[in-house]
Amino acid sequence: MIINNNNINQQIYFIGKKKVNNFFYSQKKNHANNLLFTTLFALSTLTPITLNSKTINTSAEQNYTIQDKNDSILKSKAKILNLAQTANRNIYFNNEKQTYYQWDNKKNEFKKSKNISEVYKTGYIKTKKGEYLSPKGNLYIKKDYGTTLIPTWGRYKDLGQALAVVNGYKQSDIAKDLYKLNISNNQQLELYYDDETKKYLRWNDGDKKFEPSNVTEVIGEYYSIGDKRFKIDYSGTTSSVREANEEEYQVNKSGLIKIKNYNGIYTDKEDWYEDRVLYYWNNKTSELIPFGDKIDIQKMLTEKVDGKIGDFRQGDMGDCWLLASINGMLHHPNPILREKFKSELKKCWSINDNSDITVHLKGVNKNYTFTKEDIDSVLIKSNHYSIGDREVVAIEMGMEKYLRTLQNGNLSRKQISNFYNLKIPPATNDSELALDGGTVATAIHLLTGKETHFVQKTYYDDIILEDGKYKKGYLDEEFLSDKLKNNMVFVSYRELGDDYAHVVSLYGIDEDVVYIVDSNIDEFEQDKKVHPIAIPKPKFFSELIDVTYSDLKKNLSPEKTKPIKMNYSASDEVKKLYPDFRLK
Repeated sequence: MIINNNNINQQIYFIGKKKVNNFFYSQKKNHANNLLFTTLFALSTLTPITLNSKTINTSAEQNYTIQDKNDSILKSKAKILNLAQTANRNIYFNNEKQTYYQWDNKKNEFKKSKNISEVYKTGYIKTKKGEYLSPKGNLYIKKDYGTTLIPTWGRYKDLGQALAVVNGYKQSDIAKDLYKLNISNNQQLELYYDDETKKYLRWNDGDKKFEPSNVTEVIGEYYSIGDKRFKIDYSGTTSSVREANEEEYQVNKSGLIKIKNYNGIYTDKEDWYEDRVLYYWNNKTSELIPFGDKIDIQKMLTEKVDGKIGDFRQGDMGDCWLLASINGMLHHPNPILREKFKSELKKCWSINDNSDITVHLKGVNKNYTFTKEDIDSVLIKSNHYSIGDREVVAIEMGMEKYLRTLQNGNLSRKQISNFYNLKIPPATNDSELALDGGTVATAIHLLTGKETHFVQKTYYDDIILEDGKYKKGYLDEEFLSDKLKNNMVFVSYRELGDDYAHVVSLYGIDEDVVYIVDSNIDEFEQDKKVHPIAIPKPKFFSELIDVTYSDLKKNLSPEKTKPIKMNYSASDEVKKLYPDFRLK
């Protein structure tokens, strides 16, 4: 059927007519009758039509044509009468005469509206009687018995809320909470925001009007007055206000979440997402400073290679054995030895004019070149590799590429270093985890081709296993200090009793602590500078598993690069001390 909506709307919004007034305002004491009358009134404008589809389509086409013609007439007459359309599409206004007009579809002409007092930017209408209509012309706020304004959607709805809708004011979160909890002892905080003036208003329930507020910002349960911050707390049906500090206010404003067990550290995501950003509060500048893996990786993407290795930290991969080896060559307490070891590390990569990095695995005579785009692609993808230095990432990529060839069986036996120096093959056949697990001996040999020495604790307190030979000795402070004089020293220990070992480089030992250089720097650390870390001696030696050391003087002998099985032996002293001693 064809319904002329314009005729229906016309009968509703022509509020100047007596018939509509009767429809809105009569029978105030009988709400049920009003609803019934409303329904009947709407239905009375519709005439049932029974036509075939052809007739319906023809009528529809005619209706559209008529509508287009009426719109054209409306616009023409509005121009002649100098009328401008208001925020309500059904009402026009003559600014010179300060008069509202409505369009009569039947007579194709404008008529003055005697009952409209104001049309709001929201399209709501205020009548000269002091009541309010919705944009469609429905009664929205009425006068109860000619005196008190009451929203028509229920006596228990707040007048302030209704008038805020009329004016287009946005109810603040605090006002919503106060209303929801039925709290009235903080009326001054029943705040609404006016987008037009960019100011907050408060609802004065006594005078039934909005008033200017000295509140300048509302964020959740927090608000500002000038340069002071406050928070409203709720308890049952009462509320109280306390002054808040700038940090908690800005954290709340930014929608951040506090990281548990870390004071002053926040994040934009609750869970452990790779792309989350961390923030810390800077008291000097009174601002939240972004940091963490995502920020550092973004920084790396903008940096150019400089031929130097700066600070870096371990990513998601368990390649501490490789990163510890690099740290060992960069950080040694003896400056002369430190420069010597650095020069050996410098031979492990080179840079061309295009800033491509070529990784040289001296121990197996393999070279792998990576462009800026190659390195960027893995940085964007994940935190798989270390974070902080592009040269280190290239070394990881080169090492991983070689180890993948071992996994895939693409190298002949003559090309594969034996497990005397590789010690432990990659822990998995998953090529994405080729770096996940290894030894310093593997890293040092592949990077430099130099020999290392490996020492382990045994089940005997006074016996150690060094380079496959059981001998009397102790893996203690004296042993470590002696080796550190002329060597890089690396230690493997069970951190916090974990089943997995963690590898670090040794830096020094004093009266109470052992100093190490660790690549596994906590993401929550604001300062990512690599520096010696102190560990209490009792903790360190109780968790110590093994030690690897090297002075990088001797190349690995050809015999030791053959893929042969390791043979163990025991010294005469061990055999005398423990006649029943059995080799591994």
